[in-house]
Amino acid sequence: MRVLLVAVLALGLSACEPEISGGEPAAAPEPPSAPGGPAVPEAPKPIVGGVNLNEPVNLVGTEPFWSVKIEGATMSYSSPEEPGKPYVIGTTKIVDGNKAELTSAGLNVTLTAGTCSDGMSDRVYPLTAVATLDGKTLKGCAISAAEMAKTQP
Repeated sequence: MRVLLVAVLALGLSACEPEISGGEPAAAPEPPSAPGGPAVPEAPKPIVGGVNLNEPVNLVGTEPFWSVKIEGATMSYSSPEEPGKPYVIGTTKIVDGNKAELTSAGLNVTLTAGTCSDGMSDRVYPLTAVATLDGKTLKGCAISAAEMAKTQP
């Protein structure tokens, strides 16, 4: 009985491996490097001027006073007249690691690597910021929220 069971198992296992003309098992096909096709190049890292855009980022401007907080897929615009209005980020484009363009319906932000001063404090920001809100251009500076919290004047 045991001999019969072993023979049946051996026969069943040999049926699992396809054969090629010489009686040898066929090699397993190689899996594709990416699901559904060739390898996809890695997207540019969202770091501009040393600031990781995957982390919260604060933009500030004076004359008039305004701020934008970027966090996740949302930008939130605030001013003395408008306490906080959220905008969903539609696209983020990184240009050569020195410039980022974030767009949404009504608010677009461009961040460029380079030192910036808000003109009111001694803080030096790593990014210049230009925000376009409903057609109005606002200029200011930007820094990661973590760095801003460390260096509160």
